[in-house]
Amino acid sequence: MPIAEIEFTYYQMAVAAGIVMEECKLLPADGINHFLTKRFDRVDGKKIHVQTLSAMNPEARSYEDLVATCRELSISESVIEQLFCRMVFNVMANNTDDHNKNFAFLLEENGEWHLAPAYDKTFIFNTNGTGPNIERRLSIGGKTSDITKADLLDFARQNGIKNANAMINRVAEAIKGFDKYATECGITQPWRGIIQKTLNESLTKFGYIEKEHDAHNSFSDKYGRTIENFSISINTKGYIEVSALINEKRHRKFIRPNMDLYSDMMKQDILNLPIKDKIRLTETLFP
Repeated sequence: MPIAEIEFTYYQMAVAAGIVMEECKLLPADGINHFLTKRFDRVDGKKIHVQTLSAMNPEARSYEDLVATCRELSISESVIEQLFCRMVFNVMANNTDDHNKNFAFLLEENGEWHLAPAYDKTFIFNTNGTGPNIERRLSIGGKTSDITKADLLDFARQNGIKNANAMINRVAEAIKGFDKYATECGITQPWRGIIQKTLNESLTKFGYIEKEHDAHNSFSDKYGRTIENFSISINTKGYIEVSALINEKRHRKFIRPNMDLYSDMMKQDILNLPIKDKIRLTETLFP
């Protein structure tokens, strides 16, 4: 899994969304990229005091608790808006590992607290690495999954956050750039496809891209057969599973790593195949 490349891509998207982060870069060594980030707890070689949300408020389990902690520390409302932007990004870009140690505060010598730059922004896979993790660590309005745009706007109203819709729009535009950033960083398949599919679903759910019509999942092949409910996924063993309803009869086949087709498939965005490739694959697997 190209962990460093994915995190660097997410850094680029987060910055494009207006999220404050320290400078990050990829460092290649012996053919492997390593993700580097500049420390925010050092200035001119001097250590700056840092405390995480977990240390400041050990009982914090929600973004409401995070905002309340910020206000107890007299952090400005403009910075709390920045925090809202980070929350929106975490939701829309599937950064579900948003626990209370992934938010921190800096203490200046004059006794003033500040919100630390964002860190650990990346896509979170499920435990098998075959899809997105869906349960987040900090709740929003009592929910840890299936967060909607309405939920985010309700959060903003209840917590006195202005410009919420504009910030959501900005995050959406930033994550639309995933394909460009992923190409530049060299994120490989199938992980690139899993991330792209998840982001597309998020953008569709929030109303930023149109939902695919059912026609995309109903087509005919060269044999004149009607193919419906075509699906492709990766199971926990790493097998590619392809299934389809052909002339109303269910067909399913696994493409295993020892098969010639497997290596060719893994070079493609298998979770977002164009219709012509779905037809070709159906004809190959189910002649």
